[in-house]
Order: sequence, then C-alpha cells, then structure tokens
Amino acid sequence: MKQRTGFLCAAVMLAACGLQGCGQNIGTHADKDQSFHCSFADTYQNLSEENFYCFKSVEGRTTILDYESMSLTALCSKPNCHHTGDDCILQRLNGKNPMFSDNYAYYFVDDVPQIVRNSEDHDELKLGSALCRYDLTANAEEKLKHIDTSAADPCYGWMLLHDTIYYIENTYSRSYDDAGNLISYGNTGGALSLCTIRLSDMQITKLCDLYDVETLTKYYPLTPNSGGVQMKGMFDNKIYFNVSFVGGTDAFAMPDYHLYATYYDLNDGSYHGTPEDYANIDFAGVTYCSEDYLVICRDGQASAWKKGAEQPVIFWDERFSHNCYLMSVFDDTIYCFGCGYDLNMKEERKIDALYGKSVVAKYGDSYIISDYGMQENFERIPAEQLLK
Repeated sequence: MKQRTGFLCAAVMLAACGLQGCGQNIGTHADKDQSFHCSFADTYQNLSEENFYCFKSVEGRTTILDYESMSLTALCSKPNCHHTGDDCILQRLNGKNPMFSDNYAYYFVDDVPQIVRNSEDHDELKLGSALCRYDLTANAEEKLKHIDTSAADPCYGWMLLHDTIYYIENTYSRSYDDAGNLISYGNTGGALSLCTIRLSDMQITKLCDLYDVETLTKYYPLTPNSGGVQMKGMFDNKIYFNVSFVGGTDAFAMPDYHLYATYYDLNDGSYHGTPEDYANIDFAGVTYCSEDYLVICRDGQASAWKKGAEQPVIFWDERFSHNCYLMSVFDDTIYCFGCGYDLNMKEERKIDALYGKSVVAKYGDSYIISDYGMQENFERIPAEQLLK
C-alpha cells in the first residue's frame, strides 16, 4: 500500500490514488485491465478503503479525509478560492459526492424545474440534468451530456463501472386538473428508473423501472408523496436497491417508512425483488453492500453474505430493523450498535471503543471511526486496540 506523509491538496491526492466504492481500486485507463474500475457514491459518502474518504460534512460541503495524515479539507484545490462562486466545484456539487476516475470528478447538476406550455397548450413540468466532469488538476468543468426529460440527482445513489455510469432517473410525481394542466409536483413518489450513460459515446440507456407506483398506491396510499428508491451498491455482480414508502393512511402522522430490497443482475440484465404479493411484502432493507459483503436486515434479524458463500450468516438482535443504518463490515465482522458481530464465530461482543462511534473504513492495520450518526471527530485506531 502506498503511504503518504501528509495531505497537500485534493488534486494532488486524487491524482496519486484511486477511489474504492465497490471493493476494488479504481486505477487509470493504463491499468484498467488489472483493476475492477468501480466506484459507488450516495448522499453521504464515497468511500475509499485504501486512501481517503469523501463525504458530506456537517457544514454541507463535500470534504476529503486523508487516512494517512487524518487531515480534512474541502474538495477544492483552486488557489485563493473562497468557495462562493459558481465556478467552484463545492458550489457545483452542493454537498453531493462525485465519482472519481483518472483525476476527474464526475457529477450531475439538475436543471431548475420549469413550468412550460406543451404541444396541447397545457401547463407541464420540464426537467433536465447535466452530467459534468471536473478536471481536478486544471480546475475546470466540462459538460459532457444533457438529459432532457428527467432529473438525475445522485442523492439516490449512483455507480461508475468501467466506462459506464449507472444512475436513477427521476421524472417527479405530478398532479393535474381536469383540463390537463399541471397543478403540483414533487421529487418523491414519481416514476424512478435505472439508466446508464456510456462515457465513450454518451449513449443513454434505460434498463428498467425500479418500482410500481400505481400498484403500491393501491395498498399504501401515501406512496405518491413518499415513494423512493436508493441504490446501495454492488455485490456478486448485482446492483442492490431499497424501495421505500410511507405506510398507513394518515398523511399528518409521524412517517413510518417501509422498505423492501431489490437488485439488478448485471449478468443477464434482469431485475428482481418486485413483490409478488403487495399485501404481504417482505419488509427488509439492504444495510450494507460492498464487493465482499452484503447485509440485509429485517426487524430483529440481520442476514450477512460473504463473497463466495452459498448461505448467509444470520444474527438475531432486537436492535436490527429493515431501516437500520450506520452499519459497516470489515474483516468478517459487522460493526454497529457499539458491537462487533463475528461472521466466522457467529457471535456478538461489545466493543468499548465504539461507544457512541461508528466504523467508517479500514486502513492498513487500523480502523477509521467517527461520532455515531455524525460525519465529524474522526479517529484512526489500531485494530488490536479497537478489538481488545
């Protein structure tokens, strides 16, 4: 592993290393045949187990933590930049996490929704999004492709695999009056689809719809104002998702989100996990996903798959739930609730050093931890000290 003695700037660091979001290093085009070339990001993080951690800070800025120096810096290396102008990558990202490859940062910037008159002279919603690439050495942005009919907000999770970006297309939920004019819209509850953009020729392909809003609404009437899909990562050459929506019928009650897990199989291009019986959905959420591990939780149960295993290891704990979060898996151990769940020994043990903390990453023979539920106060702790 290449070690660095300090944190000079984001551009230098990103040029020297590759990001890891799906469990393997991302290299340059020159070594693409030797590397898996995969990266995954969501609302909160783009994780590198090798070198650094890119995340949304408490202040809402896209920030880099360098594991070697444990230094924090905003993802902007432009000299004398005050991070307030539209030409600053922090303003362009607006707290979101980009993909990294070959010293570029890739990200979407959604258009401001507009109300326009359509061909039938009715009010309609116009959406769009631009795929951008930021050169971290030259500090310059290039717009690569404009999507004309939908938003592509990466807060739903997205992935760069080889030269293809997998993202979730959002067309928004919409309501119309009797004359066919748009009267309201929202970014939840609308149709969501899995799409790709191939970087070599900018070709866009729609792969599949990710959930059936109309059918869910028959059983869960609040779906049109609450439905969503979150990409969670890739395991066993399958991209996993959580479909979410509010149960019940009272729109003014405390939201009770339900989840069920689905996946898109990259081997044959098929989508799996749509409920066969919507009245009896198996509520379960993907709580951790990487190339090496997959954890799916139900109320009181966590099922953990290791790469290559035919069956999951199952743990029972009343704290597990389908919407459990802040879970991580390293070295065959699930870390959550201040405990370690050993996949080999199939036992749980309390870890005092994780009281009020969560494990962010593994770096060499150490773990990176932070305050539980907060992206701040990072520490690097030797593995033997954490696990003693």
